[in-house]
Amino acid sequence: MEPESIEQAYVPLVRELRDGDFERPLDDGWAAEHVAAHVAMNNDHFTGAVRDLLAGGSAAYDNEQAVDLRELTAYADKFANLGDQADDVARSATELALAYGDLLAAEADTDIPIVIHHEGRIVRDGPGSLAELIEGNATYHLSMHLDQLLALRPSR
Repeated sequence: MEPESIEQAYVPLVRELRDGDFERPLDDGWAAEHVAAHVAMNNDHFTGAVRDLLAGGSAAYDNEQAVDLRELTAYADKFANLGDQADDVARSATELALAYGDLLAAEADTDIPIVIHHEGRIVRDGPGSLAELIEGNATYHLSMHLDQLLALRPSR
């Protein structure tokens, strides 16, 4: 996957966030601002892991903070509105794409410790390729969150 493809993968989600007009979730699910916060925080965690790896540090990925509702709310509260959060998601996608490009040039096949939390449980705990994780994030994971936003659109 090319770095430009990573950044471009975020365009539909950012566009959806900028369009706004979301309903609150009926259950204890995430609101649109939580989805935006999760995506941006997750991207920043990936970017940090890449930078740590390339600097020779101990790189690892753990999404625990990026799925914690209190953390997501605190992150979202830093922004005046959902449009500002959309800009933050775009910023994080640009930084991630740049870091991913650096990773491909140097250390793409290096495994790092990975812990993934989902719906209150750990669904992955073990080593894996950071490049492959970033690619999966830009495809499957991002698509899941775009669907999540679309489900929050009012019925017409």
